[in-house]
Amino acid sequence: YATGSIADRQYVDIPLRNGAGGVPCSTTPEPLNCVTTRDQPVRFPESQATLGARYTLPTTLLDGEWSLNGSISYSDEYWTSTYNDARTATGVPFGGTTAITVPLSLTAATTVYNIGVRYESNDGAWQASLDCSNCGEEYYVTSSLVGLAYPNDPRRVTFRLRRNF
Repeated sequence: YATGSIADRQYVDIPLRNGAGGVPCSTTPEPLNCVTTRDQPVRFPESQATLGARYTLPTTLLDGEWSLNGSISYSDEYWTSTYNDARTATGVPFGGTTAITVPLSLTAATTVYNIGVRYESNDGAWQASLDCSNCGEEYYVTSSLVGLAYPNDPRRVTFRLRRNF
């Protein structure tokens, strides 16, 4: 499967006074939280694409069907703050040991990889899967609020076992 999108992103018809304290946005310096037509909409990348596949293995191992699946998703850069503030944040990602600096409001273009293997018995009684999401441990900010950056989910490996009765 494949999906993709390209979007024209822009604000239009914005009130002149939408910043902190009702100060006109044309004031220099621009008031905090002021949105102008120069700003980009929040969490709205210009382009996104996903490519995925599933392959069923030709085997009779354990009297069932085995399949491999994977996907790669790309997202263009996007802002996480309405006023497109480009300040940075520095911190150690959860589980990491090295501090990194990332833009607090601008999320860089990202590519995320997912892979998995699945087994299902021929009678449908058993299902098992082992999946890895964000396998490349891509780190990016998904949103920001009051100077705090909220990151994406880290790499996650999940094992599922299901028995149908």
